[in-house]
Amino acid sequence: MSYWADRRGAIIPRGCHFGEGLSHFLRHPVESEVAHREIKTAGFDFVRFWFSLNLALRPDSFWAGRDLGLHQPEYEEAARAYLTMLRRVRLRAQASGGDLKGVADAYENELYDTWARILGDAGHRETVILFEGLNEARDTGDPDDSTPAEIERLVNRVRRSNSMSLCALSAYSGTEDIAVLRAWTPAWMRFLLVHDYRGDHLTDKIRHAWTIGYEQGLIWHGEPAGVGPWVSSTDNKHELEAPGAMEVYVLAMAMSRGVPMYFSSPGVIFDRPFSSMPGFSTVCPALDLLPRDVGSWDQLFHGGTSNRGRRIFSVVPGSRAEHIIDSKTGRFAVLHHGDGQSWRQNQQERPAQIELDRTFGDAGRLTTGIL
Repeated sequence: MSYWADRRGAIIPRGCHFGEGLSHFLRHPVESEVAHREIKTAGFDFVRFWFSLNLALRPDSFWAGRDLGLHQPEYEEAARAYLTMLRRVRLRAQASGGDLKGVADAYENELYDTWARILGDAGHRETVILFEGLNEARDTGDPDDSTPAEIERLVNRVRRSNSMSLCALSAYSGTEDIAVLRAWTPAWMRFLLVHDYRGDHLTDKIRHAWTIGYEQGLIWHGEPAGVGPWVSSTDNKHELEAPGAMEVYVLAMAMSRGVPMYFSSPGVIFDRPFSSMPGFSTVCPALDLLPRDVGSWDQLFHGGTSNRGRRIFSVVPGSRAEHIIDSKTGRFAVLHHGDGQSWRQNQQERPAQIELDRTFGDAGRLTTGIL
């Protein structure tokens, strides 16, 4: 069984999306460092940033004015300085290509060779814990860039020269189609990179984040649903902004062997403090309630009737109880959520010692203990 770990054992890496992090640092280095220190103080371990934006310098681009690429003479120096700043504030990074539209293969080769050179520095290589070829390749490149083979070619220019511990191609789009995800997951990746389901209601988003992990194994949640005006294509966004909602959402990611990511409006366009966003200061304390090694526990299942006798909590119509149990020690965690507040009616049906029972507003509840 696979799980996320460092030299000390199983871990729950905690990410905060800061898409224009490098672009913002290049334009406003002092303000940028303050923002990154705020992210670290909130308890996050790494940021996800894009290392290319509007390469073709299109004036009608969403990213016009925030362009980021080799046309800037200071690009490589700024990228190195950004990684040095991250190390100074004790953050790591997921570096993702943000855009390849409208540039020739020779430009692309030079861009990825630049990152191979940057990550040839051991300190920078230690800072970048995941190098991602391209953000949502279906929409952010030219036709040849929407194929796994082309993005793998570019990623290999970095991976093979630096023995990067973790690299990925692309989430392709916001899809959970397993055939598509597998096509973008070469054998050397060992995990799925996912941009999560953003439809329907809060409980549906939580269910999807949980289910893809327990059905498919290791998941890296690159862009989940999020809060604030710059987070696009999210149904019923107001539900995510309610007290406790983001906490329950990231708990579902972490409990199903995923790397949780906090996604919010300043994580796209930094025009307001991260601390002004719902959940920013509370999702990491919620994750701290989970045992550090929860991802290594071997039994993951939902609390439906098919698991009667195995489940610790039963469910009522409209509610769910996501279970994870360590069969060696009997430790468990259960995440309750559902339509409305139906989850409040879930009942314990298996003897167990409850060690923690925490509710998160009207969004859900976490129960941990030992059988």
